[in-house]
Amino acid sequence: MGFEWKRYAAGAVLLGFALFASGCGGGGGGVSQAPSSFTLSGRTMFNGAGLAAVTVMVSGAGSGTLTTTAAGVFSTSQPNGSYTLTPSLPGYTFFPASQTMAIANGNASVPDFTATPVASSFTVSGKATLNGINLPGVAVALTGAGTGSAITDTSGNYSFSGVHSGDCTITPTLAGFSFNPLSQVVTVVNGNASAPDFAATSIPPATPSTFTLSGAITLNGAGLSGVTVSITGAGVGSIATGANGAYSFVGVRNGNYVITPSIPGYSFTPSSATFSVHDANIPGLNFSAAPPSGGSIVVSF
Repeated sequence: MGFEWKRYAAGAVLLGFALFASGCGGGGGGVSQAPSSFTLSGRTMFNGAGLAAVTVMVSGAGSGTLTTTAAGVFSTSQPNGSYTLTPSLPGYTFFPASQTMAIANGNASVPDFTATPVASSFTVSGKATLNGINLPGVAVALTGAGTGSAITDTSGNYSFSGVHSGDCTITPTLAGFSFNPLSQVVTVVNGNASAPDFAATSIPPATPSTFTLSGAITLNGAGLSGVTVSITGAGVGSIATGANGAYSFVGVRNGNYVITPSIPGYSFTPSSATFSVHDANIPGLNFSAAPPSGGSIVVSF
């Protein structure tokens, strides 16, 4: 019996040593260490949906600046400690304004922040200039997230109110002027917006495509009526002088022409006139009439 007891006692000692060695990592693994940082997260919400692009300031045991995702989610990895989170976005207030949350050996999530818009509509404004000087009287049209029309004031300024968040197109017009840019898109994001200046350039008057030729036929200084005045060349036609001896050809295009007056028994000085039309009216094509030799003179007024 003594021998068996000794064998049993020796086995128990060996088993205890093996268990001790196993627990100390001698063969199958060790004790895992707790993580040094954890996730602190939350959401910003508007009308039941996540609100993106919100800035969330983190302060306390750690600090940082977060931006919410398209789903309104924000998260950060921080060590144990107490943290204050404060959201902000232009045009919105948040409830609560900030929240404090403690991390204690585990991830933590703050309750949702709820956003409320400060205003539902905003103002879009800008200016028109000419050579760097304020340009009044410009008609400005707004389309898109808001619609309307305005006229620039004496300082060249315009503004539109009641504009909602979104893209707006602004287009200026003023007779005799072009603008750079022709129009521009302004994005309103929950706040007032200002458009870059429109720079105006004066447009020279367009040259007409047709012109007027005119003159008079006189006899002894008085107008001679009933004279046929013919035009030939780039265009043809004829007209009779009126009671004051005047005539006028309208709708004449650029080109070379000859004008010739005629009435039976009369001669004219000059007998005809040759000229060129080039982007301008030609007045003063006058002729002096001489009656038939020895004949009577009949003057109409």
